Amino acid sequence: MTRAPIPNNEKHQQRKGELSAYNYYNSHLTPNSLWNRWLIDFRHYLRRHLAKRPKLYKPILKYRYDHELTDINYDLLIEGYPRSGNSYLVEMLRLGARDLRILSHRHNPAYVLLALQHGRRVVVLIRNPIDAVASWVIYAKTDIYDALRYYTEYYRLIIPAIDQLLTINFNSLVGNPISVIRRIDQRYKIGIDFEALQERDRCEGIVRARIQSRGWGEGPDQVSLPHSERSEKQEFVQRQLLRPRFAKLLSAAEEIYARMYNPGDR
Repeated sequence: MTRAPIPNNEKHQQRKGELSAYNYYNSHLTPNSLWNRWLIDFRHYLRRHLAKRPKLYKPILKYRYDHELTDINYDLLIEGYPRSGNSYLVEMLRLGARDLRILSHRHNPAYVLLALQHGRRVVVLIRNPIDAVASWVIYAKTDIYDALRYYTEYYRLIIPAIDQLLTINFNSLVGNPISVIRRIDQRYKIGIDFEALQERDRCEGIVRARIQSRGWGEGPDQVSLPHSERSEKQEFVQRQLLRPRFAKLLSAAEEIYARMYNPGDR
């Protein structure tokens, strides 16, 4: 009888990492019953229909989050699916425009629709679904199915109004934030002080410090910045996203991303 070859150290370490990530996230990857999946679908159904009628959200958000949906006392709304560069863009803008009143981190399309109804300036961030969803699954410890539904429902409501707002791609933002901010200033005339943004390394150091100081939760999974300790889990969840059970939802998310994405942004 011949023995199976002993895996080399690299394969062994890879398998060890996969098992570690699997053991940590297995209970959060997918709904454990059809009943849970039905509940997820129903919740997104309600969210979608309420978002089309923003004023219906007012008592719900007041009760849950103690803030008013209909408060439009701001200069610029920055919205996007979670983990799409929201914090990074907000803090970079605040470095260049200290008096700018920014509303952000609502992660709810109802705010976008209401802001446009009142003629407010709106920036919507978008990141490719595999990276965005994997990052949100790790951060929120939610399951892939829920996170994918959230992604598709969020942007599906915004697409009809895409010509009324400015879309920013995550890759453009992290690759050249000054160029992105310049486009925002050209579109909305918000008066950015570009001299304050000249030294990118210094600016990014300040932005990172601000983000870390107000981070939600503790540990590398909750930091709104890249973190080496999170990469193993990120890669594992990304592989799960490519499994056949998520093919239909992922295809819908990628189609939405393609419709909103422009290499030069909008």
